[in-house]
Amino acid sequence: MATRELTRRDVIGKYFLAQEGVLQSSWVDLVSNRLESDQGSEIIKMLSTAPPLESSLGGVTYRNLDVESVTITNNPYTTGFEILKTDMRRDKTGQLDIRLQDLAVKGISNWRKLLTDLVINGETDLSADGSEFFSATHSHGDSGTQTNALTSAEVTALDVTTATAPTAAEASAAINGVISEFYGLKDYHGEPIHEDASQFLVMCPTTFGGAFRSAINKDLLASTVGSFDNPLTGSEWKIELAVNPRMDAMTTKFVVFRTDAATKAFIRQSEKEVEFYAIAEGSEWALENATHKYGISCNRGVGYGLWQMALLGTFS
Repeated sequence: MATRELTRRDVIGKYFLAQEGVLQSSWVDLVSNRLESDQGSEIIKMLSTAPPLESSLGGVTYRNLDVESVTITNNPYTTGFEILKTDMRRDKTGQLDIRLQDLAVKGISNWRKLLTDLVINGETDLSADGSEFFSATHSHGDSGTQTNALTSAEVTALDVTTATAPTAAEASAAINGVISEFYGLKDYHGEPIHEDASQFLVMCPTTFGGAFRSAINKDLLASTVGSFDNPLTGSEWKIELAVNPRMDAMTTKFVVFRTDAATKAFIRQSEKEVEFYAIAEGSEWALENATHKYGISCNRGVGYGLWQMALLGTFS
């Protein structure tokens, strides 16, 4: 007996169910704040942190909040596929469901691509303070000169035997050293930014994947002088790992994001959220061509948020 032909409503429901599952498993929300937009581009203003408490014996001192801004442009993105009505009717192996899952992945994957481009270009593209996003010359109010582009000069553990292939033990020491650097960063008023930080995401190319998984998850690590307790698994930190094939050209680098702060390293801006469209049963196209079309479209853009929420580590 032939299977029932899926209606447009059936397919739309399947797509959005698939999309919900994909978003829940993505790192996108961990590293970026989502903003709504209603025009082609937006000027995003970022206020400096509130001033610290002072003795009030002489009355309240009201300080101005410094304002920095970035401009984010929205761009259109779309994709889709078509399928013969007969193939839909005969689909007994769930191929349409798989293709709809693919389509849902593409919507989230586009965010991952755009955000990874920010990572890749972060050593040359400017952040709101006028320095490159990953830079050793950040300065903001009373912060002094600060860096989020770390080398072995700041973290000695970044000096490893082979910069393109650190061991698990070397990776653990390097991640430990980079995370520790967060606690020294200061805000506009010279106050510590990250004194309450406890949750982080480590993002690395695929060549580091095995060593970094062991560095984050294994309790015992091997070295040339024997096994030792992993400082990362014994710490109070919650560390997640994102092995990102889109940054494979960064052969000696990885990034650590703080993920438990309200403001993130990046901004993702949506003028039009992903819309699913179906040119399906009852349409003139379907009647004339015996084919259904399904696709998604959106308008979106990304930009740099707070550089203090992302530290770049470079092995040497």
